[in-house]
Amino acid sequence: IGAWIEVEDGRSVQSREVVVGGGHAGGVAGPQHFGLGKVTRVRMRIRWPHEPWSDWRDVAVDQVLSVKK
Repeated sequence: IGAWIEVEDGRSVQSREVVVGGGHAGGVAGPQHFGLGKVTRVRMRIRWPHEPWSDWRDVAVDQVLSVKK
């Protein structure tokens, strides 16, 4: 929670902050979805709270990734 994800598709960069959502006295950091159209690969990087950005990594699209610090 508090991390930022950036995805670059060759034309633009999409950014998301991982936050907690949910109802009263509860919450879940849900999955992050990036609408990428017809691209097949992107570059992705993460900025964990209080740390610099990670290096860009090439990633195939149409998959679920689980990323841990």
